[in-house]
Amino acid sequence: MKKLWKTLAVAVTLVAAVVGTVAFSNNATAKAASNKKTLVVYFSRTKGVYGGSLSKGNTAQVANFIKQKTGADTYEIVPKKAYPNGYDQTTKVAQREQDRDARPAIKGKLPNVSKYDTVFVGGPI
Repeated sequence: MKKLWKTLAVAVTLVAAVVGTVAFSNNATAKAASNKKTLVVYFSRTKGVYGGSLSKGNTAQVANFIKQKTGADTYEIVPKKAYPNGYDQTTKVAQREQDRDARPAIKGKLPNVSKYDTVFVGGPI
């Protein structure tokens, strides 16, 4: 049963990413063509994901797709303290953070979003 829920969660995540990308691609492409500034801010995992490590995270792939379609700038959110490499350990840490309404520190300074007309924000579900 646990494996079924994990598989379902991955499927829902992928479907949401594809649907979101398709829904925004036409609108975002039109905005890019009119010289409006677009930013994609995203958090993506390559380790501790269901099914094993990835060379490029799913959210990073969607962010790159939006960048290609819109000419957007991108900013990857990287936590100061890395998450565990294992999937189960990562989900336990994430659940604790959600329970505590935590906002973990990140590396690097966020870009000034006021300079952008459109800002996409993406992260794992």
